[in-house]
Amino acid sequence: AGGRGAPVFVPLWDAVTYLDANLTNTRQYYYEVAAVAAKGFEGPASAVEGAPYLAALPPPGLSALPGDGSVALSWAASAPLFGAHPVTAYQVYRATVPGVADLEPAARVNGFVFGTSLADTGLQNGTGYYYHVAAADERGHVSLLLSNEASATPFASAAPPTGLTAIPRGN
Repeated sequence: AGGRGAPVFVPLWDAVTYLDANLTNTRQYYYEVAAVAAKGFEGPASAVEGAPYLAALPPPGLSALPGDGSVALSWAASAPLFGAHPVTAYQVYRATVPGVADLEPAARVNGFVFGTSLADTGLQNGTGYYYHVAAADERGHVSLLLSNEASATPFASAAPPTGLTAIPRGN
């Protein structure tokens, strides 16, 4: 049901974004955006639609264990949140600097992870890596709420000793 509602003029003089608050989660909303000049000229409208959703909680307890060219990550499952879609996957973010809050310098690791652990391989030994994890719901919405940060520095495994000789001892 539904249909086109009455137009609402929102003066956004210099703005390029608009936040429509107090909406109902999962309800579909439709928007048309057009430029209006002082003399009333209206430019062509652009349409967009979307439905707000309740973001999933981030997974707790992210930990990182270094290995040879790798980092083993593990975390606990996100707690279910009343009114949110069920969490079905996770997105892991990696950076080489700590405290990545906006994820700009971070890289997604391996697409969606359908479990609570990941082996991040092919890494440079001696380089510090910093990780965050976000929950994704069944519709593919990735939450902007991030887990705690975990870090690890991969290291080369020690080579076994060579050239050893056993010398028998007398009694």
